[in-house]
Amino acid sequence: MYSYGLPSPRLRHVPTEYVVKQGDYLAKIARDHGFTDYIRLWNAPENARLRQKRKNPNVLFPGDVVAIPDRDSKHEDGQTQTRHTFRLKNPSLKLRVALEDAFRKPVRNAACQLAVDGKFFKLQTDGSGKLEHEISPTAQRADLVIRDADTPFKDVVLKLKIGNLDPVDTFSGQVGRLMNLGYLTAPVEDANDPLFESAVEEFQCDQTMTVDGICGHQTQAKLLQVHGC
Repeated sequence: MYSYGLPSPRLRHVPTEYVVKQGDYLAKIARDHGFTDYIRLWNAPENARLRQKRKNPNVLFPGDVVAIPDRDSKHEDGQTQTRHTFRLKNPSLKLRVALEDAFRKPVRNAACQLAVDGKFFKLQTDGSGKLEHEISPTAQRADLVIRDADTPFKDVVLKLKIGNLDPVDTFSGQVGRLMNLGYLTAPVEDANDPLFESAVEEFQCDQTMTVDGICGHQTQAKLLQVHGC
């Protein structure tokens, strides 16, 4: 006698979905979910819509949804009773900062101290006022202090919130960039706030754009360009 069973059903994996919170960035999300390479997560087919919407993997917005696919398994052949060395190739993550004075002139070749995760690093800005340093994908806050005596900002502590910059097409993202560029000194809550309109007008004037106080698509594009991200 023969018995016949029904064919086994094919199982389709449904990726886990993670809802972005303020302060999240993709490298941190990837590490929290066991991925050493956040590019693997960014390029997953399940995140095609997110890539199209956000463009930058480390500038996300609260409420965005990141699909977390299964992690791939990799097998390597090797002889038993033999020591084998494996090296993980992880993309580096760097904090980049550009410093300018009150007249929008670069703070060039200035000695600085950066504190991240309880560790201190001595750095120096380059000829255009920029500095960069590799950071952990779990870092969320840093303190930057300019130690150079030739700048009026000597010993001023700059508090940096890593992963808190929102996309430029959001109001909070526009406010954040205008603050970083010195056009606003404090957050505002409404696009109709005279302080916000004035800041946008000043930015537009500096960039020789039409001055209307409205942060439309062209102003957003220029704000993204000038800010750097």
